[in-house]
Amino acid sequence: MKEAFSKLPAWAIGVIAILAVVFVGWLVMAVLGILFGLFFKILILAVVVGAAYLFFKFFTTRH
Repeated sequence: MKEAFSKLPAWAIGVIAILAVVFVGWLVMAVLGILFGLFFKILILAVVVGAAYLFFKFFTTRH
């Protein structure tokens, strides 16, 4: 699995990571949005954006 990722360019890994984080975040946000409403949506959106940024920073600085 790691070998496949190492062949990809850094921007492709970043895009894949961000898409995965956004999709999971959207899924969690949809479920929690039904349960808790708008406050949790905003809170989780901030966490998702933060995680995506850290992922992107990690993948771009490593290469």
